[in-house]
Amino acid sequence: MSAAEHSRTDASAWSGGQGTPSQGLLRLRGRSETKQRAQPTALDSLMHKYAERHKQCLFDDSYRGQYIIVSMSDNFSGLGNRMLSVVTGMLMALMTQRCFFLRHDTYHREFKNSRGLDMRWWEHEAMLQRWGRHNLTTLVMGPRSIWSMLPTDPLYATGNLTDLWAAQDAVDIHYDNDYLVPLLLSNPHYRGFFNRYFPGHEIFHPLSRFLFHLHPRHETAAQKFRLAKFGGFTVGLQIRTQKPLGPELDKPAVSHYCALARAMQLKRGLRDDQVRFFIATDSEEALEAVRKALGRERVVSTSGGGAKGAKGTQAGNPGTEESAVLDMRLLSLSDALVVTSASSFGYVAAAWGGVVPIHVLHRGDKPSMLNPYFYIPLDTEPCYWGAHRYFLEKAPEEAIKVLKDNPLWMQYAHCQ
Repeated sequence: MSAAEHSRTDASAWSGGQGTPSQGLLRLRGRSETKQRAQPTALDSLMHKYAERHKQCLFDDSYRGQYIIVSMSDNFSGLGNRMLSVVTGMLMALMTQRCFFLRHDTYHREFKNSRGLDMRWWEHEAMLQRWGRHNLTTLVMGPRSIWSMLPTDPLYATGNLTDLWAAQDAVDIHYDNDYLVPLLLSNPHYRGFFNRYFPGHEIFHPLSRFLFHLHPRHETAAQKFRLAKFGGFTVGLQIRTQKPLGPELDKPAVSHYCALARAMQLKRGLRDDQVRFFIATDSEEALEAVRKALGRERVVSTSGGGAKGAKGTQAGNPGTEESAVLDMRLLSLSDALVVTSASSFGYVAAAWGGVVPIHVLHRGDKPSMLNPYFYIPLDTEPCYWGAHRYFLEKAPEEAIKVLKDNPLWMQYAHCQ
């Protein structure tokens, strides 16, 4: 069941059983699917064991814990990219049986994990010093952006990380804003691990149920907005217009998003009064164009990043950190998504919600068979920018072969 459906089921309890007939239908669907998930999965068991290990790291001064740390600040990249490194680090900790901690402004301010575990590295580091564990051996991996490859990147796909890092007390994934999970997922040393715990090869959405529980102030605001504004079926549109583009690339036409959103409604045979369109955009002009195309009474939005005069985030994106978190959460709660290709804000929202999105490409009105208007990926996994930009061209042949042994490698290589 998707995060959107989990949230609808939870929210139905808050509403005291009241709501529209279509909301009631969603509640019934949620309850049915909740029953189907009643039996613990292998991943549930893995996360339970992880929580016990994390508690040992936190409270047992005789336990010689080893650590994966993710370091990140608000000004290094946009919200979506900052969330990617959290999932990468958590997965590494599970693969290598380490404890996971963060030095991560965004995460500690906006999120918590479902088990209530303290993941603040600076607090734990101070505790370790009180226990007499000084001068931890730490391997720093990074910093690295989506535009470059580190010499160590191929090891994520080919190395036995448990053995390679055995002598290191801590491995610090330091200011990395790409999604390195596809390399880890392709690693033959961990094939049994992935087959058992992630047989569908989707990582972000399952781990998001543990990692990305919003601070109550944001979750309450999101659920209040959803209950008041969403319809029985809601299409989320993420329209990014203020993104630097390469040569021969145009801003995606707003009309393309509207046509695809309308097509989703028609495909499902829904009446106009059953559907709402939630818009997250950095442009008031785009928002107004959507209202004119889809009907002002059916289009809903927050003030978000499109408000004129907004100060902007530390990473230079429109809006504020608070509006970005709220908009992304509402996108993740939508039933279907149309997002802007190459914008991590959209595809991370989709992965968080467990929704396979439609990506609108930067092609203007000059499409061709090799230059389409849009594409639909195979699953909800976010993009690995490095696959296309450098890995498939510059990595050692062995590492490239390992990545291409992953049946999803083409999605990772072309999804931006």
